[in-house]
Amino acid sequence: MTTDILGYGGKRVVVMGCFSGTGEACARKLVELGAEVHGADIKPSPVDLASFTEVNLLDPASIEAGVASIGGEIDALFNVSGLPQTFPGEDVVTVNFVGMRHWTEQWLPKIRAGAAIATVSSLAGMAYLTRQNIVSEFMALTDFIAPLVPIGLGAGRIGNFINHELPGRITSLPWGMPFPGMGPEPRHPSALYEALLEGAVLFAILWWVSAKPRSRGFISGLFLLGYGVFRFLVEFVRMPDAHIGFIAFGWVTMGMLLTLPMIALGVVFMAWSRHQPVDAKW
Repeated sequence: MTTDILGYGGKRVVVMGCFSGTGEACARKLVELGAEVHGADIKPSPVDLASFTEVNLLDPASIEAGVASIGGEIDALFNVSGLPQTFPGEDVVTVNFVGMRHWTEQWLPKIRAGAAIATVSSLAGMAYLTRQNIVSEFMALTDFIAPLVPIGLGAGRIGNFINHELPGRITSLPWGMPFPGMGPEPRHPSALYEALLEGAVLFAILWWVSAKPRSRGFISGLFLLGYGVFRFLVEFVRMPDAHIGFIAFGWVTMGMLLTLPMIALGVVFMAWSRHQPVDAKW
């Protein structure tokens, strides 16, 4: 029997995509490790699960009903489901991205402290060596769009501030302000911090860097890196989500955790761009 080095024994976990392939193997291994495994997929799984729930990721109602059917809190969520490119493009995007995101968001209030979410996405990696030209062309488009995105991000954060959303932690700094429904204590206006960093500062950086021709993918990578780093930093003064709280060490928030893949992807794109052609200024 495999040694349970990650401590899944006795943990309550959910595996989306347990019917076949990697998802089935994941569910089978978790059962072997002693976890209480609840599976979900469009077809029943051959694995001996604690429960199986049929869920169609094309249908938001099916997703919500599936989460409600499994119920309870969980220690881990494994998303190992998706459609290959042989299916209609709209279905592929809906299942692999839109549906999977909705499924994951429904579980967030039920995630226990210290829990994990693992999402496997293999579509972009299928025969990637033969598809690099497609990826490269797509990155040329995202390089063009990236410097404009911070404008929308900044406007959105200002809207959060106006609506009294994203309250910060208590502070003694002179610009601290009370938030409705959270007592008289002054708090960091974290939405304004994000508007400044993710909006104005990131826009200025990207606009300045993109003023000269750059290797394809560099601007996109810089955007992901900058956005991720700024978001991570602001999490130190923003109140964690009330239904999740701190997820580790008494200071790590879900927002911090979600920015790490973005930061890593930004670094990967910037490194990848070193081997790409330099695009002329638009």
